Amino acid sequence: MELVTGGAGFIGSHLVDSLVAKGKRVRVLDNFSSGREEFLSHHAGSGRVEVMRGDLLDLESVRSAMKGVDTVHHMAANPDIRLGTSVTDTDLRQGTIATYNVLESMRMEGVNRISFSSSSAVYGEASQMPTPETYGPIKPISLYGASKLASEALITAWCGTFGAKSWIHRFANIVGPRGTHGVIYDFIHKLKSDPSRLEVLGDGQQEKSYMSAHDCVKSMLHIIEMDEGGSVLYNLGTGDKAAWADYDNDGFLDLIGADLRYIVHGSETYDLFAPMLSGDTVTIRHRIDGFELKKGGALDLARVTSRIGHPERGLLTSVSRIYIHVRPEGAA
Repeated sequence: MELVTGGAGFIGSHLVDSLVAKGKRVRVLDNFSSGREEFLSHHAGSGRVEVMRGDLLDLESVRSAMKGVDTVHHMAANPDIRLGTSVTDTDLRQGTIATYNVLESMRMEGVNRISFSSSSAVYGEASQMPTPETYGPIKPISLYGASKLASEALITAWCGTFGAKSWIHRFANIVGPRGTHGVIYDFIHKLKSDPSRLEVLGDGQQEKSYMSAHDCVKSMLHIIEMDEGGSVLYNLGTGDKAAWADYDNDGFLDLIGADLRYIVHGSETYDLFAPMLSGDTVTIRHRIDGFELKKGGALDLARVTSRIGHPERGLLTSVSRIYIHVRPEGAA
């Protein structure tokens, strides 16, 4: 029997699917604070998935769920990082203390295998990208990241003290069906409410690696099946990364004096001259066509033309854009 805490959640429910596909019997422990019953409804009547409603902060509930279990997949955590900034013990309770209860229940019930969903948030603002598992010192900058790092420490200490075996997976940004939170989820809903404006936190230079939920759980199970002893830790992500300012190849946002925190992508038109093919190496050139002040100087309009060319096939695409820069109050 495999126990999945948070198995009705986004990544947890995908893990349940993969375990069932491998012929495993699965028990889900979830309080359904963020998990959803419909994420598991396709397993109803299969005899492969048992769902227990319980809270990880209730040690007796966790111990009850632990009976007859071979491996624990500890996926449950607070999914709302922002909540931790207003209710500051959220990540302590739902992350670190919950992990302690899982580990203590394992000890009491004789379970010695745990797979843990950690996060790249433990690295904080790492100076090395991509960040290797050996990077340090690790300095989380969020309560969520601190809680994940504390949980990692508890798990490795449990392994050293009680002889358990652990697999720690530091996730990048996971995307896919059943997503209920995260950057991409937030962006989609922001754009649905106002298609003309997208709020980006920070200066737009941040780089993030994205990975599909399917690939994430596939990687987790592959690492577990390698069956290395002791405590094993891996980053899970892809080689791809993206920043919201990646398109600014020649620094034209600096040229127009724009701050990505206040910029609105006003309009965009394309002239297509030749197809862009998979594997093409292209050059991108930007031209500033002019500026205009609107609403008494509260808005700057910058007109920009971007030309995408191929060394052999010539000009492929010309893109005309208008960027609307909302001048911060008090700006010169």
